[in-house]
Amino acid sequence: PDDTLIVNVATITDELHLAFARTATTTLKRPDLSTSEKLVSAARAGIGDVLTYTIRVKNTGEGLARAILTDAIPAGTVYVPGSAWAGNGTVVYDEVNDRIVWNGEVPPSGMSTIVFAVTVVEERVVHNTVTIDDGLGDLTERGATTRVHLYDVYLPLLMKDYGP
Repeated sequence: PDDTLIVNVATITDELHLAFARTATTTLKRPDLSTSEKLVSAARAGIGDVLTYTIRVKNTGEGLARAILTDAIPAGTVYVPGSAWAGNGTVVYDEVNDRIVWNGEVPPSGMSTIVFAVTVVEERVVHNTVTIDDGLGDLTERGATTRVHLYDVYLPLLMKDYGP
């Protein structure tokens, strides 16, 4: 856990003299990416529309996060070539696994932004989930949902005039 005191003691001897010990201590400062968020550009869309996803990796902990982000391209969409962008670190589209992969550092009280776009190709609920690993094995997942013309119902507006 954060603020854990780590103590290391080394005993040194040459077998001719008395042994002596040396101690080193450090306090562990962990990152905390639990306040990270994922946003989508539209709650509703149509076939052919472009959805832009924005992921904000926020570090509210006291330690540096050497984070790894993976975000599968959601079913019913295709990746817009060249749209992956990151404010820092390295972002790539992994064509073999059809996903976005980002590696980067997020300092304490810092934030990194990752953006990519997809084109809607079929009518369905498009749900997209990102997984963020803080570099120490703690995972944070965030999702965003867009409805693609499912069950749209337009009812007529009826009004009654009660007169004067």
